[in-house]
Amino acid sequence: MKKRNKLSYLATAALVILSAALLLTGCSSAGNTDILDDEHVQAVKNAIPDSYPNTTYGEAFNSFFGSPTWRYFVGTQNGPDENEDGKPDYTRDNVDVVEFKGKCSYAGVDNVTACVQFELDMEAGTFEPVYLSMNDIPQNNLMLTGLMEKVFSEAPGTSGTQEEPKEQEEQSSPQTQSSDKPSSANITSAEIVGMYTDYADGYMYKLNVYGNFSTWTASITYTAGGENSSLTYTSGEVSSNPYFTSGSSITGITATITPYDENGKAGQAYTTVWDVNRVEKLEGEPNNTDTGYMYGEISTMGGNIVGYSTSYVCNNGAPETVRTNLGDGWHVMSCNSHNSYGITWYELYDSDDGDYYGWVDGNYIIWY
Repeated sequence: MKKRNKLSYLATAALVILSAALLLTGCSSAGNTDILDDEHVQAVKNAIPDSYPNTTYGEAFNSFFGSPTWRYFVGTQNGPDENEDGKPDYTRDNVDVVEFKGKCSYAGVDNVTACVQFELDMEAGTFEPVYLSMNDIPQNNLMLTGLMEKVFSEAPGTSGTQEEPKEQEEQSSPQTQSSDKPSSANITSAEIVGMYTDYADGYMYKLNVYGNFSTWTASITYTAGGENSSLTYTSGEVSSNPYFTSGSSITGITATITPYDENGKAGQAYTTVWDVNRVEKLEGEPNNTDTGYMYGEISTMGGNIVGYSTSYVCNNGAPETVRTNLGDGWHVMSCNSHNSYGITWYELYDSDDGDYYGWVDGNYIIWY
């Protein structure tokens, strides 16, 4: 549990230690501006965490970040983004807040603006960090905790004293697990491709990733209609739907991809930006084709294979699923095919017991 920091020169705090898998790099700068540099800002800046008794918050943050600014205000305090929809999960009004902003490098992208909000409890005389955003995109509490550890562990002349709790270690994702052996996963190149169609919303977008890896995850941000949105996309989703979003009003897309080896250890992240001129034409939406009876088996290729509804595949409806997690080697038969979204789909039935599987991407079927 977090300890709240006393609002005094003797203030202390306990930070949860995580592996530094946030791919954060500081951008220290001599420039320093305190906005409304009153007692509230000074109290936070002069606080000292238990884990790093030789470093104040002000020293650590001003050393790690470029162009650091601090300010105090009474107003809206944002909550974290635990559901990863690109928006704070909640907001609270009339809160005493000290807000820090500074520049850093994050996931291979330079000049990212980090914003950390500290909530003050004026009656108890304590404070705690409660909110983190990167380029105005809110992050979850795990990211905030990892950032705090990163900032203090790299402050000049500091050394941590707190051991990592076992519970936190067990809950860590592959990104936060440490090992003496470097990850074998790497990405050699990646590209975002826009696909133009004569139907639906006009444009769909897919991500092609190349390299040596077992799986990968991508953090994608895009601008549509002047508003920024974000989503998470994985290699497992490519097998069921190669297009991570659609829309004719999208003007910019950035994807940061993290590869993982067979042991689940993360490799170096790779960032790619959509070239607005990179648009390919998809063929139109033809009628179904009677293929005659064809027999074969499912080949999952290590992914999650999904059977979609006729409404989605043939009539541009919502992406409804008929069956999920179709198994590798399952025996199937088909007598209909259909081309849409740049894919040749086959309407499948189980050739052993007749179960209906819906429409499946033909790339994951081995025909006899």
